[in-house]
Amino acid sequence: MNEDPILAEVHRLREEYAASLNHDAAAIYQDILRRQRETTRKLVRFAPRPSSVTAKPAKSESEPATTA
Repeated sequence: MNEDPILAEVHRLREEYAASLNHDAAAIYQDILRRQRETTRKLVRFAPRPSSVTAKPAKSESEPATTA
């Protein structure tokens, strides 16, 4: 299989970034948050999507049981 040079570069950059923070996930997360706070770029935040699953309300114990 041929190696994709763009994908190889992405993997190399990701590895360099992780290595710069000693592969510490918490440090990477904090660095990402810091970069977001310091950016001058406009960040877009979308409203949460409505749930496609409709939950049925749970029966309360005070409701009488129905029989079919």
